[in-house]
Amino acid sequence: LSSSSAASDVYKRQDALSIAAINGPSHTIISGDPTALEEFNAVCERDGIHIRSIAVDYASHSAQVEPARERMLGELADLKPSASRIPLYSTVGGAGADPLDTTTMTADYWYRNLREPVRFHDRVVELLAAGECTFVELSPHPVLAPAISDTLAQADGRAQSAVVITLHRDTPAQDSLSTALAQLHNLGHSPSWSALYPGARSVDLPTYPFEH
Repeated sequence: LSSSSAASDVYKRQDALSIAAINGPSHTIISGDPTALEEFNAVCERDGIHIRSIAVDYASHSAQVEPARERMLGELADLKPSASRIPLYSTVGGAGADPLDTTTMTADYWYRNLREPVRFHDRVVELLAAGECTFVELSPHPVLAPAISDTLAQADGRAQSAVVITLHRDTPAQDSLSTALAQLHNLGHSPSWSALYPGARSVDLPTYPFEH
């Protein structure tokens, strides 16, 4: 977006707009004042930049959430975060390629999580730099999978990395989850089949070629 004339035309009101999230090489979310966003959308459409609005109740990751800071810090003041058993890579700030020390996820961390940009793309790039990765999006409908796919397309030497979605609004949930499990199995991440299908038994496949 910064290479467009949208920058010069709209960022005269830059105090009213914020970069809310950078999810992929071509997936950026802008948040802020509704009037400024309308002007921003108009300039992007004029310059041929694909853009669409997201229906939300408030502009997270922008200055609009700052008035809630003191209340949020007060209500979360008693949080006692503990160390995690599973590595967590945070999209808040410049956390870097190392897992987050989850004992630092205090009230201030959660306020920053709401106020600062979501650096999802940075974390995906850093994880890929460390080796092959399989990303699983746990959501009712794919939101981040396209951004991850774009990032994978630009990653050199990561031909074995993949992204798997779990649910899709146009597909029955059981079908989607079964497909996701099959994809994970093919990628070398087999689940506990006995836990998924208690009482089931495995059988040998025919030793002859299938005939159609």
